[in-house]
Amino acid sequence: MNRIVGKSGFAVDESGGGTIFALFLFMIMAIILGVMVDSTNAWRNSTMLASAADMGSHAGAVALANGASEAEVAAAARAQVRRNLNVSVFGDTVGEIGDVALMHYDRDSGRLSLSGEKNAVAVTASRLAERRNPVGTFLLSFAGVFSWDVNAVSAAIYDYASECRGTDGIYGESRIRASSSNHFGRGYCVHSNDSVWLPQGNSFDAESLVSMPDLANCGNKCTHDANPGITATELNMIFPDFGEYIQNIHDAFEASGLFDGTVKGDFFATRQVGELNGLVEAEVLPEGYIPMRGEVVPLTHDEFHALEELPSGLVYSVSCPASGNSAKTKLAFSGTVAKVTDAAILTNCSLDFADGAVVRGSLVITTRDSASATVTGGESVEIGDGMPGQCSPEDRTTIMSISGVSVPAKMVASNVTMVVDDTVDIASSSAVGDTSYGLTIYATEPVDIASQHRFESCGADEVDEILVPRGKVIRHVATN
Repeated sequence: MNRIVGKSGFAVDESGGGTIFALFLFMIMAIILGVMVDSTNAWRNSTMLASAADMGSHAGAVALANGASEAEVAAAARAQVRRNLNVSVFGDTVGEIGDVALMHYDRDSGRLSLSGEKNAVAVTASRLAERRNPVGTFLLSFAGVFSWDVNAVSAAIYDYASECRGTDGIYGESRIRASSSNHFGRGYCVHSNDSVWLPQGNSFDAESLVSMPDLANCGNKCTHDANPGITATELNMIFPDFGEYIQNIHDAFEASGLFDGTVKGDFFATRQVGELNGLVEAEVLPEGYIPMRGEVVPLTHDEFHALEELPSGLVYSVSCPASGNSAKTKLAFSGTVAKVTDAAILTNCSLDFADGAVVRGSLVITTRDSASATVTGGESVEIGDGMPGQCSPEDRTTIMSISGVSVPAKMVASNVTMVVDDTVDIASSSAVGDTSYGLTIYATEPVDIASQHRFESCGADEVDEILVPRGKVIRHVATN
């Protein structure tokens, strides 16, 4: 006899209830596990995108540092992203339009913008449904979520090293060596793109910095036990080619006219033409002739040495024989010859600053190519400020040489920049306590500094960096 279940019986029948509950539980667990598993996968892809974007923006900033065009910078950034996220696996994570942008980074506000000098590269790397390369899901697909869009943004800047000022430090492409018993004051930097060697016994004030790409090259000397107070960090600076930089500055000052807005125009903006009697008496200039500010005045070797003072506001071009080492190949500055203030000297002669020489607020460039030092000096030479430690921007003196510099300690007392496409050798100070304020050295080859020097920063709020080939760094910045 068959049993007939009525409607009321069907309503209370629990057969199959466990299956329904199991399916419901499976869906809940799938969603929970999906959130865990698929979100972890999305996070993993987001991290990979962020890493690739970082490498892409860095590659773009390197191209920017090397003078590439905007199109070349963008291409370098995209290529680096694609090298790290293979298109065949991840799809095209960086498009040809919009995902790479050259921007301006303002150091004061810490913000990126599309206006201003382009010193930053921003890269967006994405996996998006509209690009047909979203991050697919597994368990969440049971809940109807089949993919996630993820992206990452990175920005790298090519800008001045915020830790160091361009007029307070020693900067080298090659090794820098400072013997013991030297002191480096607050805000003074020593950086080498090779190594800094500091035998023990040097001392450092707070906010001074020693840097190089690899601190292992410092041996065990970048410690407080070896050199008290030292702060050292790994850093690489990108400098212009110093030889090219010197030649470019030489050519700019040799050009006719002042050219406002150029380096020559900026240099002479506050420098006026001085008293011309000496040039007239030496028959360098005709009587009554008034040269323009920044005008180039040719001088022979004899005419140069016949002038006790060189009038301010002018550029003096002095030529010497290209070979040999006789007296005719050297300009001898002294207490009675060629005292110079607020002027520029361009020459292919060697330079010797004898005792009593005065060079203030001026630029002196020698393009003489020699195996020996072409810039030498005596002990009682007044270069830069008349009052050491004053560090007036208008009194900063710049000496540029494509060959070596070898000078005594007292010659570089204050407010001096040296740009040297060769070696620099500064002898020991003759007395403990002699201090150099705002001495800045840029050199291609090794820099050797003997003992008993005190290097202090100028510490002035206003500095003159018109003729400073400042090193720049590449670093990442926040994009929001």
